[in-house]
Amino acid sequence: MKSRVGFAVSIGLNFGLLGAFVVLWMTPPQIDQPVTDNLVVFNPDAVPDDTNGRVQINYRSRPDFRFPTNQLPQITWRAIESADYRRYILNLRAIKCPEKTIQDIIVADVNDLFAGRWKEMLTKHAQEFRYWQTGQGLPGYPDESLERQAAALDRERRELLRELLELEVKDSIAQFTAVNPSELALLFLPEERRQLVLAAQEEFNRAQNALLANPSSAENFEAELGALRDAHERRLAGLMSPEERLRYEMSTSSLAMNLRLELAGFEPTEEEFRQIYEARKRQQLEVEVAQVVLGAQIVAQEAAEAEARALQQQVVEAQSTLLEQLGPQRYAQLQRTADPHYQTLMRVSRVNEVSPITANRVYEFQQVAQVEADRVRADQSLSLEQREVALNGIRAETERTINQNLGDAALRAFRQWNERQELERNSVAAGR
Repeated sequence: MKSRVGFAVSIGLNFGLLGAFVVLWMTPPQIDQPVTDNLVVFNPDAVPDDTNGRVQINYRSRPDFRFPTNQLPQITWRAIESADYRRYILNLRAIKCPEKTIQDIIVADVNDLFAGRWKEMLTKHAQEFRYWQTGQGLPGYPDESLERQAAALDRERRELLRELLELEVKDSIAQFTAVNPSELALLFLPEERRQLVLAAQEEFNRAQNALLANPSSAENFEAELGALRDAHERRLAGLMSPEERLRYEMSTSSLAMNLRLELAGFEPTEEEFRQIYEARKRQQLEVEVAQVVLGAQIVAQEAAEAEARALQQQVVEAQSTLLEQLGPQRYAQLQRTADPHYQTLMRVSRVNEVSPITANRVYEFQQVAQVEADRVRADQSLSLEQREVALNGIRAETERTINQNLGDAALRAFRQWNERQELERNSVAAGR
């Protein structure tokens, strides 16, 4: 009898526990303030509430019979991230993200955004680079125009971070934007070959630096270095056509860079630049060979003098060939670029926005005036006061002619140029 009572009690307790479990399972926990209340954006199914502008969660339709659940809606990063930085920050704060973490996320994102814009500018500059045009350095190398654009981007980036986070930053885009100048210079190549050329260049640089760092380790240093360079040239020849190789060379070599600075005012065509480049390259190679010969003193003095004469003859022949290719008029204009005073005049003219044609006419006026001024300075029959009066008259007449024929901008350029020449003459005179 007792066993039957105990069995009945046991069954009753089991049913009671089962009932309590079902009640607890069917009843979701009571939360004073749902975690989702502060979220501005949760998931793609969220829509604004017309009454207060808050965002609520729209659940998809469910069957009539379902097991209740106490799981909260899942938060995904896609739901939090936004192209609108203000919304992005609000979403991060809504999920209780620490302010320092929010700052790190937004700053990194903004920096990536502006770094991308800066790279686009550099790429565009490199694609528009013309190796024969004067005043340019390297493809994608920041010139005055690019530097102004970079400064404007930095101002925009700093203002945005100040507005979003009340944060002041001092760094610049160039500090955190990694750009390979060699890659920009090779944009004319397809991507696959461009990477192969870059890899070949990096391998050559490492090998050459290792050899230069410890030349005593090689029994024949010059032969080792020459063999390394020859192998590199053969490798590049297998990756680029002769035309591509020449274009890369004339875009990045130090000789080409110097020519782009030196020929300001001459403004060569592409064909003229190539002709001048090849002539200078031959001269440069001959000079380097002559320097090695003379420096090592391998031959006697008579042989060295004969070598110098032969070198001079080669230079004359190269110039004669260039004269035939360019024609007398363009060749004469080219000769001006060797005059340091002419180079100074062209720099001053660019600052004053004077065209190369006008600047060349200023140079011609000055040359005539210079001949007359030199005659006055050499005239020993004139007193110091008479010489000064005559020189002032020549200067005034030259300025009047320039102003009358070429305008105020050209006159300003001439005066600045003349002041620099005067300083140079005084400096030379003081050093005697």
